[in-house]
Amino acid sequence: MRIADSPLARLYRVSPADRPKLRIGLLLDTPRLLACMARVVDDIRSSNFAELCLVVYNGSASKPAEPQRPRSIAARLARLARNKAARRQLFYYRYTLWDQAHAGISDDPLALCDYSDVLAGVPSMTVEPITHKFTHRFPEDAVAAIRSHEPDVLLRFGFNIIRGDILKAARYGVWSFHHGDNEYYRGGAPHFWELVERHPHTGVILQVLTEELDGGMVLAKGLFATEHGLSVAKNRYGPYWGTTHFVIQKLYELHRHGWDFVRSRMLPEAPYRGRRKLYRMPDNWEMTRWLSGELAGKVTAAVLHPLQSRTRLHWRIGVRLSKTPLFEEGTGALASFRWCEAPAGRSYADPILFEREGRRWIFVEDYEYDRKQACISVGEISETGDVGALTPCLTRPYHLSYPLVFSHEGEIFMLPETGSHGCVELYRAKNFPSEWTLEKVLLPLRAVDTTPLYHGGQWWFFTTITEPQGCSAFGLLFTAATLTGDWVLHPASPISFSAADARSAGPILRLGGRLLRPTQSACPTYGASFSVHEITQLDGERYEQKTIATIDPAGLLQLKGAHTYTRVGDMEAIDGCWAVKK
Repeated sequence: MRIADSPLARLYRVSPADRPKLRIGLLLDTPRLLACMARVVDDIRSSNFAELCLVVYNGSASKPAEPQRPRSIAARLARLARNKAARRQLFYYRYTLWDQAHAGISDDPLALCDYSDVLAGVPSMTVEPITHKFTHRFPEDAVAAIRSHEPDVLLRFGFNIIRGDILKAARYGVWSFHHGDNEYYRGGAPHFWELVERHPHTGVILQVLTEELDGGMVLAKGLFATEHGLSVAKNRYGPYWGTTHFVIQKLYELHRHGWDFVRSRMLPEAPYRGRRKLYRMPDNWEMTRWLSGELAGKVTAAVLHPLQSRTRLHWRIGVRLSKTPLFEEGTGALASFRWCEAPAGRSYADPILFEREGRRWIFVEDYEYDRKQACISVGEISETGDVGALTPCLTRPYHLSYPLVFSHEGEIFMLPETGSHGCVELYRAKNFPSEWTLEKVLLPLRAVDTTPLYHGGQWWFFTTITEPQGCSAFGLLFTAATLTGDWVLHPASPISFSAADARSAGPILRLGGRLLRPTQSACPTYGASFSVHEITQLDGERYEQKTIATIDPAGLLQLKGAHTYTRVGDMEAIDGCWAVKK
């Protein structure tokens, strides 16, 4: 299996600090690694500031199994009857096999990769852990041997729950992933109970282990929109692949800025709010209840809503004149917008207002259903808020959206979303508003909804790099000395770690001396709502914002979502989503 590179990890592989390389040890069961963990190893080996110094294998897991004669069905049933745990979880085991076979995922993050050759040149040792139920402790001589290699960090990719002196064998501790939001889900099975409980997000943390189960010091966190349905394999795909960069990110921060900086970025301890004290693998009754409920829901929907499969989500743009901004009036004010319908076979979304020489223009994503691709169209808006004819002004052989138009030093620029092309492109108006020319590729990564801000004599770029494609849990902030200058990742990045507010939702507004930043939510579904935040601190070291309003249109005017907001003077525009017949 070929392991694809992580676009987020590319931001952290080169440290400018003149310090010795960090020494990293791996705690493994065998040289066969999960694909997502193999990517972490690749990131370390590709960096200029970290190296593998030791591999510690789990002796109890590394023993080759003795060859056994094929068992008859009767013998297998008899063995199952003697194993109480296997009997209780038989349905879950069979379900995971079915799910894996039918999920349609070619690059499974849990596929096994043989890294024997990769790890062959790294010093290694095998440890027989002291086992008590699900806990592993390391013998004193093993801990001493590990310490002799002077690891800065130990990464736990194997063994069971580990406790004891091994937790202090590395200078900066043992780091481990927990696949679940530690505020709601502790224990197992990873990313299953979010489906059962219909939780809006599915989380992952990277923690420094302590004696408390899933209660370590949280180095990094990611919250992804839950993929509701019958497939755990689909729900875990984004969280597993989308957080592999956590390790190289935190090692980069450690090497460049030091441990005090890393500690200052740790997430504060939060109260546990899970429905259960500790989650476990579901038993047969829990599986039966969940599957029967899900299947009954699907049958009921098919009977009561037979035409549902013949509908699709359709976006429109809305405009209104109001001296009071929408986010101050509240969601109910959505009723005062006048909605603009696209011609048949198309839809309009991502409206951006721009004013020039007393005239107001609206730029939109103009999507064609047959081509499954959009261009950017533009139209003039009258003083009374009537939208004129919208005509294409920027077309490329790839999808375009979110046409952020702005002016700087007498020139007019557009920063459309070109994430499907794998980069961030800046265009300059050649003949406003109908002709644009490519000025520069600002970032050669798959980023979406990039929003610029010129403030304090420099440029700030808010963006979201999708990893894996279609998943957006991390909002990033970059700076540049000039509009076309090199981007530098801001030390406060990521400024968001949740799909609920990672993506921008329109230009940053300057109102009453305040900087207001709209963001959109992908929870529970893409484009479900948007929020407005006041930027309270913005400098070369820090970024802070506070939420002042959320516009959630669910249930209003039969709207299914709204994910863009823009305002110029007393005019504002949004988009809205409806379920319509195909």
